[in-house]
Amino acid sequence: MTAPRFSRRSLLATSAKVGAGAAAMTAGLAGGGFFQGGPASTVPSSSRRSAGRTRPRTVATTDLRSPPAPPGVQRFVSRPDLTPPQVRVIRSEAYRDQEPELPRYLFLSPDPINVKGPIGAMIVDTGGDLVWWSVPPHGVPFNLRPQTYDGQTVLTYWQGDFIAGHGEGYYVMLDTTYRPSRHSPVKAGNGLQGDLHEFLITPYGSALLTCYYEHQGVYQCAAQEVDIATGEVKFQWDTLHNVSLAESYQPKPSKGAYDFFHINSIDLWPARVAPYHQDLLVSGRNVWAAYRISRDRPGGRIVWKLSGNPTGKGPHGGSFRMGKNTNFEWQHDVLALPDGSGVSIFDDAEGPPSPEKQARGLILNMDQRTRSVTLRHQFLHTSTPGGVQVPFEGNVQLLPNGGYLVGWGGVPFVSEYGPPGGDVNGTMDLDLQLPEHYSSYRAYLYDWTGRPPDSELALTVLPGPSSGQYVAHVSWNGATEVDSWSLHAGSSHSSSLPEVAAAARTGFETVIPVDLSGSSLDFQVTALDREGRPLATSRRAQPPS
Repeated sequence: MTAPRFSRRSLLATSAKVGAGAAAMTAGLAGGGFFQGGPASTVPSSSRRSAGRTRPRTVATTDLRSPPAPPGVQRFVSRPDLTPPQVRVIRSEAYRDQEPELPRYLFLSPDPINVKGPIGAMIVDTGGDLVWWSVPPHGVPFNLRPQTYDGQTVLTYWQGDFIAGHGEGYYVMLDTTYRPSRHSPVKAGNGLQGDLHEFLITPYGSALLTCYYEHQGVYQCAAQEVDIATGEVKFQWDTLHNVSLAESYQPKPSKGAYDFFHINSIDLWPARVAPYHQDLLVSGRNVWAAYRISRDRPGGRIVWKLSGNPTGKGPHGGSFRMGKNTNFEWQHDVLALPDGSGVSIFDDAEGPPSPEKQARGLILNMDQRTRSVTLRHQFLHTSTPGGVQVPFEGNVQLLPNGGYLVGWGGVPFVSEYGPPGGDVNGTMDLDLQLPEHYSSYRAYLYDWTGRPPDSELALTVLPGPSSGQYVAHVSWNGATEVDSWSLHAGSSHSSSLPEVAAAARTGFETVIPVDLSGSSLDFQVTALDREGRPLATSRRAQPPS
């Protein structure tokens, strides 16, 4: 696994540029907010508890924290097995004003670039606090996000091995308890392996996914649509016989197969047609282009080509006249706007022969009648002087309030931009940073309700600084409905334990100190929702003797 991972990165860029961008961002974050699991606060008297409940004495917790973690890594007393990367967040006043209209959770796939570090699937809230961290038993997770299948919300990601810039694996679907859902895993068909770049569930129960295969020394790419329930391949479009090698900007390698196209996203083009009849929108990184594919014949046909090179001729030309600042190079995540008026694009703009100096998110207007393209909006990483250069990956997500989320892929940032209105340049309202030398293939902002198994509710109790003092560390990996904790303690010989403290949930791990007399004590904690209703109760725990 180690060699393919490094070769994948080296095929696309050097880590030096990533480090430079991250260092600049670190400087820009000086004095900014840093949010992570820390000390608990006591539940205020106005807490929404059930009527008539007798409240126990609570204890301030301002001086008690989890042990310090190594730079870039979080550690938790209650879950020492979880070591996710740290997250830093800057939020503007404008973001705080928008916050009630926006989803609450960010979905990431942290991946260290050419350095050792934790790899996993990650959910954090918009304050940067961890919600869920999972390391698959084998393979590397990519492209974590919630989707809808058969009327139910599922959490999906790709899992597998890196092979020379693409992936060979399958697609995992988890239910809201984080267990594999029905029909998981989903696999590619026609003898191909599922690639990491795309897994998009359609409204009619199929999935759009990417595949790579070698043919006569060239990596050819396929866009498949697979029925999730049956595994039947409903459609497949191939670059073979449809896209010329001459369209590529990627230099041919001295050895190994030639990745001339590099498929990295598939979307449905908006239209009111029967299932399996919508046109597809396919992005090829190394040809600087997106193609609209009709399914009116077996194997499909190209309706038009959106070329990122406005002066391209011959094989580098496209079907549209490109307006000022509409060019893009080495792009990712080309998606149709919901009304069909254009596309969103993450423009990596990295490396020769690209003339651009920084990456950006793009919203382009496309006039299908006049075959012309104009710039509607662009999103720059304004927290970094001069912007960032992104060697690979990245995405743009339209948000419910009309704003946009930009995942910067190969550099460790995720940014939210408020509704731009008539302005061309978006205004950054939230900026999140993973540790230096980290990437997240894409980033998404969605609502999510996680109801993990009760077995994930973790309680560790340690002796306090003085006799009769104890410190409880509480967490529930993946739970989103916990508002507060009720701590119970008493003799280990008792069949039930009285409540001895209550504390509001503060970040992933809440710290609850308590003064108790006696020996042979058992502790137990109950998670409560906003109405004071119990969600789950932990197993009993004892402090070390």
